[in-house]
Amino acid sequence: MTKKAVTAAPEQEEYFSVAIPKFILMSIATIGLYQIYWFWKNWKVVESRESSKKYPLIRAVFAPIFAYSLFQRIKVANPVVLALGYFVIGALWRLPDSWGVLSVFSFVPLIPVQQMINAKAKHGVSEEYTAREKAAILAGLFLYCLLAAALLFPATA
Repeated sequence: MTKKAVTAAPEQEEYFSVAIPKFILMSIATIGLYQIYWFWKNWKVVESRESSKKYPLIRAVFAPIFAYSLFQRIKVANPVVLALGYFVIGALWRLPDSWGVLSVFSFVPLIPVQQMINAKAKHGVSEEYTAREKAAILAGLFLYCLLAAALLFPATA
């Protein structure tokens, strides 16, 4: 009688897990650019899992269009509502005057998605800040100071 070798199924790559406070701070500090990075990291995982070309960078740049598809793959509850919320809040930058600043809260519909990813994470959740992330936070803080100065001290003609 021969024994068959039992091989373990290859472990699937995990989605991009990051602590919620870090996710929020990075999203606000980078004026939403961190969200593009977040989408890119998660689409890279989808590409790896499905062994097919998904063009993660294009999908990340056009995240409002592809968010629903990613949310479905992550198996989050209410992917339609979350994707629509992400699209609508992200579109607020088109509002007149300083109302467009509200679009900085486009990360809010991504929080339940990140919570789902973190709940499934087997290798821990990223809570530490890298040097690049710290630099991005400082750059964002500088931009917010410039924005506040522009709002408080408008140019006179």
